[in-house]
Amino acid sequence: MNDLSFQSSRLTAGNVFFPDRMIVEATHVLYEKNGLIKRDKETIRFEQISSVSVRRGWFFALLVLETTGGSRPIVLNGLWAGDAEAARSSLSHRIEEKKTSVEDRMLALMEEQTVLLRRIAAATEGPAA
Repeated sequence: MNDLSFQSSRLTAGNVFFPDRMIVEATHVLYEKNGLIKRDKETIRFEQISSVSVRRGWFFALLVLETTGGSRPIVLNGLWAGDAEAARSSLSHRIEEKKTSVEDRMLALMEEQTVLLRRIAAATEGPAA
């Protein structure tokens, strides 16, 4: 999948000169908050995102990412409402894909374990006397 990028509107408070940005990559989300003196970047793996929500206003919205690590939520403010919904939808889809792939891997490992246990059981039984 292609990376998606979402940037706060410069028409919103705190984003006139240094808009916040979020990039949805293949395995994680990169959140960038720039300022005059400092620049913060945070990477969050999809497996660490517990919820994605949108708080809408008239034109703009907040995109809120809650994580499983107990840290403060990531808040991308000043997104156009449509962009916030698109980001939420994309993130939710990718999070669900990751959960499914983990479940598939666990099932494959359990099936492999069952096959090995059957082989061990057959080997320990030995030839019937």
